[in-house]
Amino acid sequence: MTGAEGNPPKEKARDAFQDRCRQALMTVDKEKANYFVELSPASFKQPKNLVLVTNRAGDVIHSGATHNLGNAASDACSAILKDFATESR
Repeated sequence: MTGAEGNPPKEKARDAFQDRCRQALMTVDKEKANYFVELSPASFKQPKNLVLVTNRAGDVIHSGATHNLGNAASDACSAILKDFATESR
């Protein structure tokens, strides 16, 4: 399955997150990651874009659904930055 622009959904989600959260360094190595972001682009079976953000401990710090994938990515970024600032203190 591919997205509207011909990009696979996972690529669209990754690109949206990179565009909306330039402060975050992305990795595919879960051992190095402080946060795990799951962005699920909308599809015929799923009318909204879903987002779930967990911290290293596995705690959910944000979950939601939006009509716009970019907004879901922005929401994830905001949750990470807020949690990171809290954890850094």
